Amino acid sequence: MCQDQNVMPLIPREYSNKNGYIYKITKKGEKPICQTMYVSKRIRDEKTHDEKYLLTYADRQSNDMQSIVMPGTLLTQATIERLAGKGVPLHSVNKTEVLDYLIEQKEYVPVELRYSDVGWHVNQNGLMSPTANGVVAPNQTDFLAAELIPAPSHSQNVTGKNDGMKYNLVPSGSYQVWTEMYMQFIRGRTPLEFAVVLGLTAALIPILNAFNPDLKNLLCHISGQSTSGKTTMAQLAVSVAGDPVTSRGLMKTWSTTQNAMTIGLDGNNGIPVVYDELSMAKQMTLTSLVYQLVDGTEKSRATQNATLKSPKNWSTTLISTGEMKLSDQLAGNDGLLVRLLEINDVQFTESAAHSEAIKQSISQNYGWLLPEFVRYLQTQSMESLRNVYTRASTKIKEKLPTSKFQTRLASKLAVFPTTAHFMNQSLNMQIDIDKLCEFIVENMNSDWAIPVGQRALEEVIEYVISVQTSFRLAGLPYVTTRKLLGSIRLEDNFIVVNIIRGQMLAILADLGYQDTSTIFKDWKSEGVLIADCDRKTHRVNLSGERTTVYTLHISREYLEDFVQLKAMDDEEQALNTGTGGNSNYEK
Repeated sequence: MCQDQNVMPLIPREYSNKNGYIYKITKKGEKPICQTMYVSKRIRDEKTHDEKYLLTYADRQSNDMQSIVMPGTLLTQATIERLAGKGVPLHSVNKTEVLDYLIEQKEYVPVELRYSDVGWHVNQNGLMSPTANGVVAPNQTDFLAAELIPAPSHSQNVTGKNDGMKYNLVPSGSYQVWTEMYMQFIRGRTPLEFAVVLGLTAALIPILNAFNPDLKNLLCHISGQSTSGKTTMAQLAVSVAGDPVTSRGLMKTWSTTQNAMTIGLDGNNGIPVVYDELSMAKQMTLTSLVYQLVDGTEKSRATQNATLKSPKNWSTTLISTGEMKLSDQLAGNDGLLVRLLEINDVQFTESAAHSEAIKQSISQNYGWLLPEFVRYLQTQSMESLRNVYTRASTKIKEKLPTSKFQTRLASKLAVFPTTAHFMNQSLNMQIDIDKLCEFIVENMNSDWAIPVGQRALEEVIEYVISVQTSFRLAGLPYVTTRKLLGSIRLEDNFIVVNIIRGQMLAILADLGYQDTSTIFKDWKSEGVLIADCDRKTHRVNLSGERTTVYTLHISREYLEDFVQLKAMDDEEQALNTGTGGNSNYEK
């Protein structure tokens, strides 16, 4: 590490420091150039290579040494004068000589690398490659957290550590106390065991991505009432890795911007993060954000020079909480539902006292479990991880309902039994993996198993029922102050609903469905959408005009909800049995 800032470091041979001044040694003798000052610490960002310096200088007024942090960009002819505004004894006469001195002198100060990245060390080829014997990562420094990172082999004059700016990952309290809390309040309670497993999945996600490219990130939303213990559950999940409470810890809120969220996640490859209380995300376009969070890459952005900036990337476990379901705030695309794991309406803690006991313990004792788990993973072969993961995928697939997404979702959920398996081996957690899998399948949002066409049809029918007075009934004049949306009539065993093309597209958009082509394709294949073989629409006579519509055949079981249509049908039935009067109803 760097020496104390008030201890004068080595300076170039052509300079000397005496009597409170720096002198330049020339053939004519020593020439004073400035009061004593020197770079006492040199810090370099490992990713961007940007440097900043701790500049120490003599303050004549206080007769003391002062220090300021300055960006490396100030050491140029055009910018060095800005130091004068910070109290550094510098003026236009000596700025060039001071600049030359500091540029040379800083080279005598060891470089301290600051790693803003956390989790698995990623290089230009991706995750650190396993060695010839196939182990995951035998070098203990391949997982960057709070521990000191030794000097890279190419330079013995460089030390480094995580800068701690994004997350507080320094272990606190006692591993033994955390374990005692687990044994007393967590063990045997599957919902809370799930929380601990969820936190540790973050370390496996970047590795399993090598076997399953679809598993770049795991996004899990926990929804439920405020008394369900969901926030306690989320804090417990991230306590395995770091501080679960403070603003500099792993517990963030949805009260942020999308850009700030991606900046905070950049370089996170194995540390779980929580975003608490979804209702605070009022200004976000959640559909595009969820795609971005799960894909682990920010949108491409251009620099001022019209070149593309290096995109931010992450691969980890992201936990969201809220009283409302996240899926209800998203577009109704199948791809979104498969990307999102949503656990709804689970009571995680048994009482307020139970929740408070967990919170009290993990607020003081945290950050111990993940390092131990990672150290064990670093002794395993990639082949053993693949075998456990493959078996887990097969096992959990058998528990999922049949769907075209069954295999894809099973390969995502398999990270849970895989993580629990290695937890039991390395940490003796004694988790019942069968109960864990059953808990996930029973409590997750299963909308993904319902085809998008079926989900959309149910919602369109509900919408049409709610605005049925905006539809003209066949055989009757259209009398309403509302805008005409289409027409409705009975035909055999169906309710035939004609919806004007533009109105149908607007309805689906309002309901959050973007992939209309898939919906119409599903409807047509199921015989719900009636059209010519090469089209999805046709033209009908609507209020005296030929209009392009989508024609839906809806089951007659919904007739009770169409009040006027039902009354007309009752009248028709009465006429047919000879108990009613005249009717002008036209099919």
